[in-house]
Amino acid sequence: MVIDGKKIAEELKESLKTRAKRMRVRPGFAAVLVGNDPSSMVYVEKKGQMAHELGFYFKKIQLSRNASQKKVIVALDALSADPNIHGIILQVPLPGHIALDEVAHHIAPEKDIDCFHPDNLAKLFLNKPTVMPPTPEAVLRLIRSTGQQLEKSDVVVIGDGFFARQISAHCLNQGAVVTLVHSRAQRLAELTRAADVVITAVGRAGYLKAGMVKKGAVVVDVGITKRGKSVVGDVNFVSVSKKARAVTPVPGGVGPLTVAILMENVLKAAQNK
Repeated sequence: MVIDGKKIAEELKESLKTRAKRMRVRPGFAAVLVGNDPSSMVYVEKKGQMAHELGFYFKKIQLSRNASQKKVIVALDALSADPNIHGIILQVPLPGHIALDEVAHHIAPEKDIDCFHPDNLAKLFLNKPTVMPPTPEAVLRLIRSTGQQLEKSDVVVIGDGFFARQISAHCLNQGAVVTLVHSRAQRLAELTRAADVVITAVGRAGYLKAGMVKKGAVVVDVGITKRGKSVVGDVNFVSVSKKARAVTPVPGGVGPLTVAILMENVLKAAQNK
């Protein structure tokens, strides 16, 4: 079974359109982009396009790659104080001289739709989230669309980055038995072969093969690697799809639903205001 994230995202998008039309306030979304990384520029454009399609106000702040950390903070402070903006994202990855943990707390917590602010991260890890982190929430909804229950399921999350940690916390909050493991761990295949659900967020093309998953598992691919003009995921889709009960494709899996959930967070933030 191929998990069609694009279809699920379209269904959510239609619901958001209806809800937005009923609102007395026009939801406002802002994105801050530092540099001109091609992938990041495409991602921001896609998010802005969906915002326009939903009838949201959209504002993009693009800074040069050499912009100082102070300049990024000034931009975030201004957007946080702007009454027309309800949701703010800082597109990652950032240039090396910008520390995410040092600038994220300049996003007003109630406008932090990516769950980057320390207060919102703390609430996520304490199982008291006030904002659902879009990528982890997309992963959960895709898993549930297969009929797989997370409570008491053995879940292995592969990755050593920010999103892998967010995903692990979000799964733990649903009652899953979670193992967060580095992609180069010696016992990786042993752990993944025992899991009901495997979630990979590494960014290494096609490294998760059929021999690393058990028959009937659900596999969610969060990783993205550019190959020319196309993108591929961490999962060797051809081999894994023959063994797993359900697997997400790249593209068309986690990505579209993540953007839709981001817009849902904007709408909720506007409603709360």
